[in-house]
Amino acid sequence: MPGAAAHRLAFAPVELELAGRTALVTGASIGIGRGIALALAREGAKLAVVARRRALLEKLQSDCGKKLAILEFDFMHEDAPAKIAEAAKVKQLLLYHHDPTRSDAALDAIVKQVRKLRPDALAAREGHTIEL
Repeated sequence: MPGAAAHRLAFAPVELELAGRTALVTGASIGIGRGIALALAREGAKLAVVARRRALLEKLQSDCGKKLAILEFDFMHEDAPAKIAEAAKVKQLLLYHHDPTRSDAALDAIVKQVRKLRPDALAAREGHTIEL
């Protein structure tokens, strides 16, 4: 807007004790996923980042100033969660979804596909409690 003052937000660092821990960030190429990845990198976390566009993940790596495990996957494919978990070397895979347009039947199909590669995968549904 003409004449509007420009505002810039500044945040004080928060010690989350993440140095040396590993985080997997999906949707890391743009938007909130990218912001989360940058924040975790500043906290000292090791990062595995997932998105469809490798060039944007490489730019993120450059902006982080550290080596990232870049995983180029389209998360919408049914076998993507298992392949991402394998590539990121996760110990336990927990699937959950927040897409209100996706039915329980669609989630069941994803779980079935994932369990072909990761039989120990868990799936969370509305009302479930999972102890980690």
